[in-house]
Amino acid sequence: MRNPGIRPVVMMLLSLLCAAKAWATEPLSWLELRNMPPVRSIAEAVADPQKTLSLHISDRSLSDADYAAIAQLENLQMLLLNHTGIQEIDPRIFSLSNLRVLDLSYNRIEVIPDGIDRLARLESVALFQNSLTELPQSIGRLRKLNGLYMGQNMQLNVAQTIDVLSQLPNLQYLGYGGLQMGQIPPTISNLRHLQDLFLANNALAEFPESLLHLTELRYLTLSGNQIEHIPRDIGRLGNLKALVMKKNPLRDTAESYPFQLIR
Repeated sequence: MRNPGIRPVVMMLLSLLCAAKAWATEPLSWLELRNMPPVRSIAEAVADPQKTLSLHISDRSLSDADYAAIAQLENLQMLLLNHTGIQEIDPRIFSLSNLRVLDLSYNRIEVIPDGIDRLARLESVALFQNSLTELPQSIGRLRKLNGLYMGQNMQLNVAQTIDVLSQLPNLQYLGYGGLQMGQIPPTISNLRHLQDLFLANNALAEFPESLLHLTELRYLTLSGNQIEHIPRDIGRLGNLKALVMKKNPLRDTAESYPFQLIR
């Protein structure tokens, strides 16, 4: 069995890259601009805007001309803007109607604008390590969204985000790692189609009983908490393949489970 412990980050990115290749109907044009000299523009780096399906920019601030160039990539399906110092999302990104993957992790974003629902084909959004406090209601209108990763947004109102996400009919992958929230809101049980849930490093003292209502879960990660016991009725999660409990003070004696327990 593949190691579920790396799924929340590494496996997510690998799956997105594989998906992008599958979407391409002709040779895929990848463009990765990392540590690019500030004198060079994105427009100069793009050989063919019509054939560019994936763009990864890291460790570089973005100018107005850069955003204008990105907006011209009308067939773009994957956009990763990491470590670019973004504080506000430029609305021109929302004109990329073919976008399926959006990764804005490791920035300083405080607010997601309502216009994000213009990205009707969006399937996966990564927002690790920003300064978000809540999600706009418009995210609930992204009917194809099946993955959202929001770890290390330390001021995040988790209950508010769950209320928004409960409007999504296809949400299967959710990451709330490193929030140190102390407890997970019981309304998470409303996200009934979740298959992969990442709740590591959240100072949880007990196994959240509300998770036992998520009967479609296949992978559950609760590493780095303060959980001592696995509930006896964990068998209610009949589809569970792996439960990751590393770095918890588990007192349960080793016993047989119908899933892989990683401790």
